[in-house]
Amino acid sequence: MGERIVLLILKFLLLLFRKSGCNQTDTTTTLSLDDATTVVDNSSVDAEWKEYSQARQKLESNPTNGLLRLVYGKHPWEGNLQVYYNRKWGGICHDHFDNVAAQIVCRELGFAGIQRYTRNSHYGDMKLSIWLDDVSCNGNEKTLTNCTHRPWGEHDCSRHQAVGIECLPVFIKKTTLAMENGSNISTTEPDKTKRFGISKDAIRLQNGRIPSEGYVQVKYEGEKGLLCGNGFGMLEAMVVCRTLGLQYARNPLQDPLFGSTTEKVVVSGLQCTGYEEELSNCIIDNTLWCPHHQRIAGVMCTDQLPDLFIDIDVLKRDFYLEDRYMFYMQCAMEENCAAPSAFEVQKTDPGISPGCVDTYFHDVDCQWIDITDLQPGTYRFQISINPDYKVAEITYENNVVACSLLSGYPSYMFSNDYIMKEHQILDLNRAEYFRNILTIETYYNQKMVRNFRLIRDKEKWTASPMKVNAYYSFIQNDVTFPIAILQKPIYYEYVPNFINYASL
Repeated sequence: MGERIVLLILKFLLLLFRKSGCNQTDTTTTLSLDDATTVVDNSSVDAEWKEYSQARQKLESNPTNGLLRLVYGKHPWEGNLQVYYNRKWGGICHDHFDNVAAQIVCRELGFAGIQRYTRNSHYGDMKLSIWLDDVSCNGNEKTLTNCTHRPWGEHDCSRHQAVGIECLPVFIKKTTLAMENGSNISTTEPDKTKRFGISKDAIRLQNGRIPSEGYVQVKYEGEKGLLCGNGFGMLEAMVVCRTLGLQYARNPLQDPLFGSTTEKVVVSGLQCTGYEEELSNCIIDNTLWCPHHQRIAGVMCTDQLPDLFIDIDVLKRDFYLEDRYMFYMQCAMEENCAAPSAFEVQKTDPGISPGCVDTYFHDVDCQWIDITDLQPGTYRFQISINPDYKVAEITYENNVVACSLLSGYPSYMFSNDYIMKEHQILDLNRAEYFRNILTIETYYNQKMVRNFRLIRDKEKWTASPMKVNAYYSFIQNDVTFPIAILQKPIYYEYVPNFINYASL
């Protein structure tokens, strides 16, 4: 059996984010002028786009596995994302896709950054195979296919769940496209969206079998018509039903389920967060654009829905450490959820092993986090249920729980300046041992009193790095694993497990 790995077991599906390093916020990378050269006139702009288009045509005429392209967009820098594999182009599902992955896509396509990514087939349905699902990137990958994802062709998506990308219309090593008068525009285009600003009386459902369902009809800027179905999802449907006083959304629809209609589409690009009280607070496209006019937004509303939530008390009790022999890691290796060092030990791909199935017990492969290669630092655990809004429920506000993990040692541990500054007020004397003890106890008690009623710094260590104890603090909502506890004599990889467990 030989090598072993260290696992952090939680009886929930967890996502691990590093607070330092890659930023997991929804901001996009801005273009530094140091990486750019100025485009000075329209002729140079036209030449750049002509050169780009020719290069893309050449690539797509003889594609290789992993090549990306954007389709169905108004411009070359936007559209549904497709990837080439096994002699066919296919779509990519929006599950787990984020700005980090979108940034990699735009860079790979030759653009300087992203404006946004879209969900729910904003640029139309996926008409080909669905090649990739659950794409997750850390930002260091050179290509999208280097990110973790399900095996090629395995997915649980519908054709309405295509991910779309809007890149900055700026080439890498270039600044901006010139405007018609020859002056430069900024590296982000003018806002293409605006607030809907529609009254409740201007919205209704039509063609439904019952009053709580149907196509979404609106009267916008004096014109009556329908909402474009491109990009219409559960969050938008929730706000529509809430605006109409019909409680909750059971199903968002993008197909003409309620029969044919001669009404035209008058509004496109509806985007809601799901928390708006009225549809007027959502945003829409500045200009109407609905390339697939047969796709019409519709909803099925209901007054009863379940509400999924996480039992925080159970979560608090369920953190524990376990080390596991590599012999038992076949399924984890197949699912790519083991630490990188595990793949260095296991040089060959084990293929499909007997007994590897998708079960969801906490001690089954990939229902834990492998922390073998975890570097010292502050981490954040986020447990999310129904993250892609596939299940209709009353609210999504209680679907995420997060807590911090401080692993290794605090940054001040090797700083002489910090230690001296922290303890400079202590008056210690080698000849007065008892007085020194009282002085130190008084110092720490006064320090604790000063911290009363202050907002707690969640990245501050609550224990000394040398303290041999691993614990979860429900008051401070953090898990602490001092580095000393994972070393001899407390933890030693070559002794039987029962000795390690007894020591811990």
